[in-house]
Amino acid sequence: MRRGDIVDMIYQDGQGHFTRRRIRILFVSKTMIRAYCYLRHQKRTFAVERILASRTILRSAS
Repeated sequence: MRRGDIVDMIYQDGQGHFTRRRIRILFVSKTMIRAYCYLRHQKRTFAVERILASRTILRSAS
């Protein structure tokens, strides 16, 4: 995953709930991803360890 990519993912939140998210990556580190979440319509931070599956939908040109 890299900045600008649009990704579908299955994510488990801190309470153990699973959600399917479509996000646009804004920033990536080893432990977290900052992204715009199309489900919540706002910027969110996701823990990398809680991403159970992901698939890149659109690759960034940069």
